[in-house]
Amino acid sequence: MKTKSSIIIGIFLTLISCQSVDNKTYQQIDSLFDYCFQNKMFNGVVLVQQRQEIIYHKGFGKADFENDI
Repeated sequence: MKTKSSIIIGIFLTLISCQSVDNKTYQQIDSLFDYCFQNKMFNGVVLVQQRQEIIYHKGFGKADFENDI
């Protein structure tokens, strides 16, 4: 599991290191975190900022697992 997480983090850092942010980059970031969530590797909120601009923000998962919210 640790190796998968390291690979995913490496891919993510490669994606956000791009100089220009376009719709394709947004979709790649979204696909990555959606994959992680669907495979129970991530639950939380993601905010990606490049320079002074927020390029991606989204929440994944549940706020309360006990009450299924």
